[in-house]
Amino acid sequence: MPIPKKSSFTKGNARTRIPTMHKAGTVCQILHTHVFDEAVTTADILEVLPLPSSARITNFMVSGEDIGAGGLAIGVMDGAFAAETDRSIATPLFAAQAANAQAAVPLATLGNIAKVADGGNLGIGVVPATDIAAGSTKKLHFLIEYVA
Repeated sequence: MPIPKKSSFTKGNARTRIPTMHKAGTVCQILHTHVFDEAVTTADILEVLPLPSSARITNFMVSGEDIGAGGLAIGVMDGAFAAETDRSIATPLFAAQAANAQAAVPLATLGNIAKVADGGNLGIGVVPATDIAAGSTKKLHFLIEYVA
């Protein structure tokens, strides 16, 4: 896979920070909308947002808006978050998610996500099955809940 394209979180322009856990068992939630302000092709991988390495995901939902009929591969990426190296989706959460539909990941799948050994953040990546043109109405919404 190629060097990932950057979202507002990956570029460092996020309005809100990713919640981190201060005590074991703390529940955190991310509600993030990615607006496709640049085109993403089938040859690209888009790194949407980070998750703390100690996070155990308990709920992962995604919903698309006006991004076409093609499917999306969504999952946890390999390598260091925001690294400028070739990276891919190491742990798929959705293999062929319908782009304009809502879906949730089964808990059994979430239990298999490995923690990052070096304590760095995990990256959530998206690879489209068909090209997604840039546009202010083209959005991908994420709701992610996790605990320490």
